[in-house]
Amino acid sequence: MIRVLCPYCQRRYRTERSAFGVMAVCSACHRAFPIGQKLAPFEWQPTDLAEDSWIGVKPPEEKKEIRHCIMCESPLPEGSVSCPACGVNQVTGVVHRPKIEPVTRPQTIWAAIPIRAALTMALIALVAVGAAWIFYRLYASILKSTDEGTRHAKIIAGAKFLRNNDDERAFGERFTGYVDDNDMPNLLAALSARNPSVARSARLLIGSGNITQLAPLLDWAEQPTKQTSLTAILDAIGPRRLVELSNHEDENARRAAARALCVLFDVPDPENQIDNLARPLTYAEKAETLNRYFRSWPMLTGAFVVDVDGTVGGFQVDLEQVGSVFYLHMGKYLFRSEMGGGRELAIPIEYWCAATAPAVSAEQVRPLLGGTVILSAPIGAEWVGLVTLTVRQTMLTPLPGFLPFEPPAPGHSVEKTFRLERPGTR
Repeated sequence: MIRVLCPYCQRRYRTERSAFGVMAVCSACHRAFPIGQKLAPFEWQPTDLAEDSWIGVKPPEEKKEIRHCIMCESPLPEGSVSCPACGVNQVTGVVHRPKIEPVTRPQTIWAAIPIRAALTMALIALVAVGAAWIFYRLYASILKSTDEGTRHAKIIAGAKFLRNNDDERAFGERFTGYVDDNDMPNLLAALSARNPSVARSARLLIGSGNITQLAPLLDWAEQPTKQTSLTAILDAIGPRRLVELSNHEDENARRAAARALCVLFDVPDPENQIDNLARPLTYAEKAETLNRYFRSWPMLTGAFVVDVDGTVGGFQVDLEQVGSVFYLHMGKYLFRSEMGGGRELAIPIEYWCAATAPAVSAEQVRPLLGGTVILSAPIGAEWVGLVTLTVRQTMLTPLPGFLPFEPPAPGHSVEKTFRLERPGTR
């Protein structure tokens, strides 16, 4: 470092020898001069060193002061408060010993897995799953028992009804649609019950229920000893219902109903006739197909009016043929002939009155009147009949329903003939 002067104002500067000869401008007088033209006189102890500024060269970087520990004189890092060598706090003088870190072993994968916690959670999960499974089994068992009890109660209710009222038509009205395909296993088991009322109740429930799948019934009755029961059950279902099921949308239901029709009517060559009867046709077409096996009677089907003892009723009745069975539609009631009974229908007098007079019920008539209305077509040309009436109590009003004649004395009977005519023949 060399001190030079401005030759004009004597302002002192500091520079390096390498800057000699370089033109510079004085910061005091603002005049240009070559550096090194005039040197400052030698002084033993210059007192204005702080006033000298550097000229011609870059001022050297100031050396940073290095602090030392107040205890061990070791150099301290910049901004450090504690000595890294002895741990003395440079502000308070307190010695802080470094924490000794324990020597750690390298951990394995088994040490990282919480085996005890995992086993505990697995045990808890196993207990929870076991409890849930036990609860589910108990709940399913309760539901099954309740369902079985409910289905069995239906059969018992039917048997109780038959014990109090031995009227199968009333049973059918009371329990129409009471059972369905889900009740079939219980009904099949009840058919073999030792109690006749229970077996009869099961048979009539199948006949009046909403059963569409007859295959379980037919499979159950394949044994020869149960063939008679099967015929009775199919008769309770009725040919009309079987024809409807033979047109069901489900092919299995159609084929089972066709098998049932072949069994009920003893159709010849049933294996070849099942496919024919299981075709999806209209009800009229299917009934006509079945009627061809037993000869159709068009003179005995269709709309008719009733003529009792020369008096024609103001209503119409309809007759239809399904196989060898004839159905009589009268009001809201449907009467049918018996299987193998020929062209003959037997109608209890109380149901005749209820069918011909909408405001009359069979329960009201039963204590007052007894008797039967027989309708038959012996030669297949026309329907003729006979009304047999017995009065059980004194009648203060005319006979209920369409019975256009005077009632006999209580305890006596009367017979009146009647016939069915085509509308408009008179």
